[in-house]
Order: sequence, then C-alpha cells, then structure tokens
Amino acid sequence: MFVEAAVALFELERTNNANYPFTPATSQELMDREAICALWSRGLRVFGAHDGDQLVGATVIGQRGGHAETEFTSVLAGHRGRGIGAAVKAASVIACAQSGARVCGTGGAAVNDASLGVNRALGYEITERWYSCQPPQGLAAE
Repeated sequence: MFVEAAVALFELERTNNANYPFTPATSQELMDREAICALWSRGLRVFGAHDGDQLVGATVIGQRGGHAETEFTSVLAGHRGRGIGAAVKAASVIACAQSGARVCGTGGAAVNDASLGVNRALGYEITERWYSCQPPQGLAAE
C-alpha cells in the first residue's frame, strides 16, 4: 500500500509541477521517487482524494507538537474547482487538530488565487508576506 501511495503521489506531482507558481519567494521543486517516499519516513502525513484508482488531489502536512505546517497541496488540472484541494487540506487540519495541533500554518503564492481562496475558506489568516525585490532596469549588479 505504501509503495502504491508514493508512486501515485509522485505521478500527481510530476503531472502538476509545471502548474505551480514559480516566483523568487515560492517554488515547488519536483521531487524524485526517493524524496516522495521519504515524506513518510520524515513523519509527514499525506491526505489524498481519488477518482477511481487515480489520485487526483493530495496535501502533505507535518506536525511537531502543537504546530502543523502544510508542505504542499496539489490537484490535477481536470479536477480543479471542485473543492478537492479544500477537502484534502481540511482533512489534514482536522487530523492534526485531533493529534494535538493548535496552530496550523500554510503557504501560498500571491499569484495563486485558488490556493489563497482555499486557505481563507479554511480560516487561515495571512500573518506574513514574502517580498521579492530586484534592481530597476539598467542597474544590474556587477
């Protein structure tokens, strides 16, 4: 079961990787199968949604004591807009709360309106922002 779950998550991530927003402050590097398998050995939890035998959405979350942090949430393009991301993320937050988490954190690129909408719907509040700065045109560093 574990190997099948890891392979399914790898395939989901491989399919979706190009859809992640890549900004100077946020990126989601494509993990190889070893790195995906290591998520479980690192103590992270994976919550998924299936359409038949296919994993169509997943979220990965870690917990240390009273704090849980979402690593990433991913939904196949053809299944977006149906609440799958919200469902798997909500399931992860509920499970962590049942395990003693009292604070949950997550990220979200400002350019990813869908992700930010899910976060707001689940009660997350923006408590910090990451800004990326670059020199004005023509003032490149030497």
